[in-house]
Amino acid sequence: VDGSSFDGITTDHGDAVNISGNTVTNTHGDSGVAIHFTTNATVDSNHITNANLLGVYAQNADGIKVTGNIITNTGYSFGGYNVYGTGIGVQSTNGVTIKGNHINGATGDGINAGPINPGSADTGVTIDSNTVDNVKGDGIHAIGGVLSASSNYIGTLGGAGNIAGDGIESDNSNSAQINNNHIANTLGNGIFVDPSNGVSIANNVISFAGLDGIHVEGGDTVGINANAIDHSGHDGIYASGVTEIGRA
Repeated sequence: VDGSSFDGITTDHGDAVNISGNTVTNTHGDSGVAIHFTTNATVDSNHITNANLLGVYAQNADGIKVTGNIITNTGYSFGGYNVYGTGIGVQSTNGVTIKGNHINGATGDGINAGPINPGSADTGVTIDSNTVDNVKGDGIHAIGGVLSASSNYIGTLGGAGNIAGDGIESDNSNSAQINNNHIANTLGNGIFVDPSNGVSIANNVISFAGLDGIHVEGGDTVGINANAIDHSGHDGIYASGVTEIGRA
């Protein structure tokens, strides 16, 4: 699929749709692949290059799995400004799995999930084993809901400052488990958590963060354990307004 004026591939009001093994290039509208009001969809093993705004976009798509895709150069510049383009974007959706994707080049975030609908541990968002490099926003940015972000490699294949924002950012989560990630070469913080409860930040390897290695602002019961942090621009670990720091 090449040169579409809108989305490369779109599905609307369906169930159990499988979009796999496609090559989508040079979309001039919004997304390489767009999923709207479709439950239990799978977007797997697609090659998406030069999507205008989002490589993969899902809205109201409960149970979606976005796995094994290669997404390159999302977004565009106009008049010297970057138009915000995201590798994978998910909104208003529960039960999300984003796993094993390779994202290289975006004018916004590599992965943006939010706002995610509130839910229990099995209806949040799992972001696992992805690689993200050379983005102008955050590597991973999740808002609300229940987050599990683990075993991701962010900024490790690019040069200094190739993640222009934070490596992983979680805002207003009901529970955030950020464990076993490798994060490097951020202009912002390695990991940034803004008021979230039930947070575990453990066994992450963070190097060459432009600001703090780990930065936590507010929240109840925050566990920060067994992280390896080197060459942070500011503090290795900074926590403010946290009710309890221990094992979450």
